[in-house]
Amino acid sequence: MHNVPLFLHADCSLALEPLCPQVCVQQQPGQQPGTSLVWERDSPTPVQLAGSLLNIMCPIIISKGGNISLIHLIAEARSQLMSLRSCFYFLLCCSLSLTVAQLLASLLQLPTLFPPQHMLWLILIVLPLLSLTMMGNPVDARVMSIATSKNNNHIPKEMIQRFILYFLVRFLPPVLVALVCYGLTLHSFCAAQDTSTNTTLCAVFDILHKPLDPRRTWTEEFSGGLVLAQNIFTFLIVLYFEVISLSFVHWKDHLWEQFPATNKLWLLTVPLLLCGQIVFCVCDVS
Repeated sequence: MHNVPLFLHADCSLALEPLCPQVCVQQQPGQQPGTSLVWERDSPTPVQLAGSLLNIMCPIIISKGGNISLIHLIAEARSQLMSLRSCFYFLLCCSLSLTVAQLLASLLQLPTLFPPQHMLWLILIVLPLLSLTMMGNPVDARVMSIATSKNNNHIPKEMIQRFILYFLVRFLPPVLVALVCYGLTLHSFCAAQDTSTNTTLCAVFDILHKPLDPRRTWTEEFSGGLVLAQNIFTFLIVLYFEVISLSFVHWKDHLWEQFPATNKLWLLTVPLLLCGQIVFCVCDVS
């Protein structure tokens, strides 16, 4: 029991059930010498019952004589662990992208970027489905040649710095481009409204007009332009998330080395989500 902290640092722990003594093999457990004790066929024997109790905390139980390849089992477990890491990494980057976009829109005094239905659509449907597609990778035989890292109690500073740099390079520029498209869409709508009505009530930035005119609101009179801009922004973000997910399917390989089409789950989910996003935008605008 004193070795529990040591076993918790291991990637894999194996426990072997000891065999019965030779005397117990020759006679049934619990049977006294010279007596006969017959167990019912449908009920477990004391040895089987003890083995079941000892294996309660074990996720996988290998019975005696079972035809299971331990090497293949470890390879599959390592592949699932790497896929789960990519899944969490992708979900974290996408969630941070939405947060940064909403924060920048608030700092720039732009109208509401994500209405409630868009936020629920992204958080509950788009991001989870795209992230779970990373778990559909087949088992790669090369995974057994990759050295495993230590199970540290803290996250190294180098890993945090690498993650921040990776996020700033690959996720922040598309968010800025989508925000520019969002602002240009609102500006073009305001320009069309001001030309047709010969007024200047429509403005992209509320900070430009002091005091605020109660008639100049994006949620009432100009709600059509706001809804259109919001759906364009959401579509661009979802489209980029699907494109960037190409690099997360096979984390260790380039696209020209191993194409993501080997992941059948990703290949099926991406076009369905894109079609669903188009239908969602059309229904929301109309």
